[in-house]
Amino acid sequence: MSDFFNKIIGQKKSKLVLTKLINSRRVPHAFIFSGSKGIGKFFTAIEFAKQINASDPATQSQINTLSEPFIKYVFALPRGKSESGDDGPFDKLTKSTIEAIQSEIKEKVKNPYYFLKIDNANTIKISSIRDIIRFLNIYYQPEIKRFVIIDDAHLLNEESQNSLLKSLEEPPENVFFVLITDKIEYLLKTIHSRSFVINFENLLEDELEEVLKSYFGIDGVLASKVTKFSNGSVYKAAKLLEMEFESLSEKAIDFARFSVMKKYSSALAIINEINDKYGTSGIKLFIDLINMWFLDTIKEKCSELKDFYYIGKEESISKFNKRFPKTKQEDIIENLNKYSNYFDRNLNLNIISLSLIFEIAAIELGD
Repeated sequence: MSDFFNKIIGQKKSKLVLTKLINSRRVPHAFIFSGSKGIGKFFTAIEFAKQINASDPATQSQINTLSEPFIKYVFALPRGKSESGDDGPFDKLTKSTIEAIQSEIKEKVKNPYYFLKIDNANTIKISSIRDIIRFLNIYYQPEIKRFVIIDDAHLLNEESQNSLLKSLEEPPENVFFVLITDKIEYLLKTIHSRSFVINFENLLEDELEEVLKSYFGIDGVLASKVTKFSNGSVYKAAKLLEMEFESLSEKAIDFARFSVMKKYSSALAIINEINDKYGTSGIKLFIDLINMWFLDTIKEKCSELKDFYYIGKEESISKFNKRFPKTKQEDIIENLNKYSNYFDRNLNLNIISLSLIFEIAAIELGD
């Protein structure tokens, strides 16, 4: 396997598929890299572009820095004040916004697992697709293989996808597209049919731990703990760490206890605090931690299953089960998942939160 691909942690199957395509000299002009957010799809796209240009170290260096005209990196952007359809993607953005975006790109260049943080960047604008077309029309040395990488491609609306489709159907020679997404179902079937789809797998715990230590400088003990809660996703692990993971996990346990003990105001205060600090996306991660607490209480009841999420909390888990022996954790977990989806629907936060608390409080107390 290529030395370039060896830099990528995990993703053995995806790397093998790409290596076989390169060796066959029949590389498709368009790819969809599909899989959970934060598992190395972007890094693989960059290393793939470098491998395609393996005979040109100067081009590889430019690819590393996401420099045009070698790489066209497309991502969601905010809409500028009074922006019209005739404006370019950056034309109406303020100077401070552009400087913030440039700073984020520098972080992405330094760390391919880094996630861009751009305020109000919810869609990939049609102007960004027009910018791709201009990029494609630039004549460049035919021996250089250029790449268009579209991050979070599911943020393309239907108009933008249809506009992109024309370029996918008749791309210039030696131009390759990579669409990166964790929601492939949002892409048009016509884009699917014109692209080679590669499905990426979530990272194993040891792989994720290695990414956190090598690329984010996370202490080994903390990296080991947070990987258990992250479902193989660097994105999820990074978010949990931003939310002060160790404190957050303690609050998840407190929330479960307060709810069971019918201390409604205390439980509600915790979830309101999470929302104030991190918004609905933070609440959804918090609910995941609560789910994992209840999963651990199930594991504790089954003597053969001792691979807990909450390492070091075995005694607390045992005490919980002794105090609440009639707990129907499976039903609670099912309902927690249901309520987690409600937070995406702009419903009243207090109503959803109280319903969630009441659901847990419905546990029948032991004698």
